[in-house]
Order: sequence, then C-alpha cells, then structure tokens
Amino acid sequence: MTILETPRLEIREFSEKDSDELALILGDPKVMEYSLKGPLSREEALKQLRQRILQHYVDRGYGLWALISKETKKLIGMAGPIVQTVDGEECVEIGYRIASSEWGKGYATEAVAAIRDYVFSRFSMDKLIAIIDPNNTQSIRVAEKTGFKLAKMTTFFDFDVGIYEIRRFS
Repeated sequence: MTILETPRLEIREFSEKDSDELALILGDPKVMEYSLKGPLSREEALKQLRQRILQHYVDRGYGLWALISKETKKLIGMAGPIVQTVDGEECVEIGYRIASSEWGKGYATEAVAAIRDYVFSRFSMDKLIAIIDPNNTQSIRVAEKTGFKLAKMTTFFDFDVGIYEIRRFS
C-alpha cells in the first residue's frame, strides 16, 4: 500500500516480497555501521521485517516504510515512524536507512521531510525524534536539514547517542 509519494520516491508499506532486497541493505556493513547490531544476516533481516516492521503496522498503524525509486522501481531504503523508549519515555522516532549505493543523492532528506509532514498531519503526535550516533555526521546532516535540533545526549541500549527532535509547531 502506497503511503505517500515525493518527486523521486514511492513510500509504501513493506511486504514479505521485499525480503531479499531489504536483506541486501541491512547486510551492508556501511549502511549498518552505526546500528545497534551491525550488519544483519539474511535470516536476521527477515526476522526484523516480520517481527519489527510488519508487526509495527499491526500494532500502531504505521512503521518503517519501503523507499522505492520511481526511476528504477527498486527498493533503495527504508524510513518511517517507529516507537522507541528513550530514558523511560515512549517516543516516536523517524528512523531511516538508505542503500550505500544511493548515498549523497538527497533521498534520506527527501523521505524524512515528507514523512515528517505526513506524520504531523495524520497522527496526533506533537514531537518526533531521531536517535543518532554522534559520529554519524551524514545522519545528523539529514536530521538538521529537515528541522530536527539536538535536544540532549543520552545512552540508548548502552550506546551514546544524540536525541534530535522536532515539534509539530516549530
């Protein structure tokens, strides 16, 4: 199901049919350098698809969505709102990962900006966050370009991270 479109992307729900392409992205050491678990095996990527992504749609009505290039019709990444618990508070994060072959083309910024606007217009959320490793300068740049500001530094699953946030009426 298509959620929204941008000039270059179709943003839609994942399905089991995306498992092979998703496994390639989540198995890439460059893409997963700043993740909690590092590169995922095909089995781990499939488990993440089923238990985290697809189940989040059932539980919350939203989640990480597939980013499909309109030009190539291929999966180039994922982005979307996902519930996280940070310092004991339930928050909604816009998470994003882009295939390393597509880095530097503005896809993450395009997707995050569109998803930010969509979430604020469709759901009763007053704040969104981005959880970012302080060494991940590319991700910080995406967050800042889309209006997120550093709110605090904290620990998330034993990793030092920056919590970037944007409020509905900022």
